[in-house]
Amino acid sequence: MAGESLVQEEARLCYFLKVDLTIKEGVEHWVKYNACSIRLIVRMQAELPTWKLIGGFSAITGVPNTVMNIWQLRDANALLEGMLYFGENNRDYMELSACCLQQKQELFTSMRYNPICRNRL
Repeated sequence: MAGESLVQEEARLCYFLKVDLTIKEGVEHWVKYNACSIRLIVRMQAELPTWKLIGGFSAITGVPNTVMNIWQLRDANALLEGMLYFGENNRDYMELSACCLQQKQELFTSMRYNPICRNRL
């Protein structure tokens, strides 16, 4: 019985993936990054519906050449689906990655007090 409620709770959790990218210096890298990002996001709407882009942000203060993307994942399995999708055969992602010095990903779940995506008991 208690295991069932944990499974139901897991099914209601909201997952968010924060991706920090450091773009190489130079206008050519930014132009290529933006073009690859747009192509990739358009394709993802049809090919990876378990991921939804909540926002893409460029740093005004702090570390220069930094971009942060926030993705909402449908469920925990969506992370694995994304890892497979962004694999070696994804040309747009490979081109986008070539524009970056580094990438950092962090997976989050919403807190119970979050009004947008509330986890219920």
